[in-house]
Amino acid sequence: MTSDNEYVTERRMGLYEHEFERILRLLYTWLQVPRNLGTMSSDLIMSDHRSDVVLKVPHRGYSWRFAVHSAILAARSHKFREMLEERADDPFPTSITIIGMQPDTMLQILKYLYLNEYPAEVTADIVKNSERFGLRHLKEHLEELALQNLTIADACYLLEGLEIQQYFVKDCVVKAACMSIIENFAFVVFSSDLVLGFSKNVLLKILESNDLNVPDEAILFRGIWRWGRRYCSQINRPLDDKIVVEHIMDILCCIRCSSIREKDKIPKVALNKMNGCLPKRTCYKTPDDALDYCNSWQTSGSWENLTESLPEECESLCIQMSFDKSVMLMGVTFEICAPRVTKAYLQVYQELDRKEVFRQEINCFQGSYRKLSRLSEPEHWMKAEVLLSEPLILSSGEIYSIYLKTTGKPCCLPSSPLPKKKRIASVFATAHGQEVKAVQELYLIPNVRGTWS
Repeated sequence: MTSDNEYVTERRMGLYEHEFERILRLLYTWLQVPRNLGTMSSDLIMSDHRSDVVLKVPHRGYSWRFAVHSAILAARSHKFREMLEERADDPFPTSITIIGMQPDTMLQILKYLYLNEYPAEVTADIVKNSERFGLRHLKEHLEELALQNLTIADACYLLEGLEIQQYFVKDCVVKAACMSIIENFAFVVFSSDLVLGFSKNVLLKILESNDLNVPDEAILFRGIWRWGRRYCSQINRPLDDKIVVEHIMDILCCIRCSSIREKDKIPKVALNKMNGCLPKRTCYKTPDDALDYCNSWQTSGSWENLTESLPEECESLCIQMSFDKSVMLMGVTFEICAPRVTKAYLQVYQELDRKEVFRQEINCFQGSYRKLSRLSEPEHWMKAEVLLSEPLILSSGEIYSIYLKTTGKPCCLPSSPLPKKKRIASVFATAHGQEVKAVQELYLIPNVRGTWS
């Protein structure tokens, strides 16, 4: 003999199965009529026809409403079934409010529930909610898709989202894969604008790792310092060194002071907060699978900043690079915006040992005038195509830096209407070499442009 509760549950399940069969027959009838598949899918998901449930998704002050069918939700997800059973005795039409989800994510989940259509893009929000509603097959598909197409930028974006959405989940394979890529390519992450997209908690989690692949802890400091200045700017605080240190003090404690070689370039107020007792990071090595994570062969970049306040001799880091094979460097092309350069020479450093491996004077610059826009004043640009006095063999697995040093009036853009206002100059370098296919990754510092010919 069954109890009243068991009888009611069996009756509800029977009603769900009966309703599900009725809707399937309705879908079969619709499929007999020629119509656009995309329009049919959209009409099915967003239509009020035969709908008995409304899902409300609050987002940014608005409430998005999705008309759905209880039979389909109950048949595809046991979590939705439990929600519907809790409201089965309500005399009014059921309305369920879903908190903590974006409207686009709800639409993707409904497409999966109704049409078995998987999302084309993996986001932290949809990974979290696929597990939240018990959609195991969808979650497994998203994890497989993420692991197959994960780039460095995607890893940073997903880790930030997953740490916010699933902070207490420790066995997430996507989070582990993202963390592994960030550790392997820490040089790229902290030398680019990718580091600016992290929250403080995620930065602390990354810096606690002993497996960050960086040649010098100063690389991490420069990224953290830029992050701190940007954060102070967002909250309208002065960009004074002491103010910046106050906001990143707990982050600085995760930087290994004992492994920093370029301590003279770090403000003393920041250096005093670093931890000198923690072990050193692992020695830098060129990632074996770097080619799989390169977005394109031609890397994008920006500009190196020089101001009129620099001393008479200006040194500008133009490009940093690493290879998976030995490469023969034949020449370098420089272009600078400068009114007058009396003398210049290039230097090539081997970063891991901080050793100068090549130096050559530049004797010939070609001058020209350019306009950034129709209304701007012409700028004086100087170009030098330098053929090295002898080919330079760049070994695999090393990081090489090319510097341009000039003497004379510092590089600057045309004079500003305000005479005391500092202007920014522009420098970029083009490296020419044999065996271009050996290029594994160009590690560009921010404000640098590098192009391979």
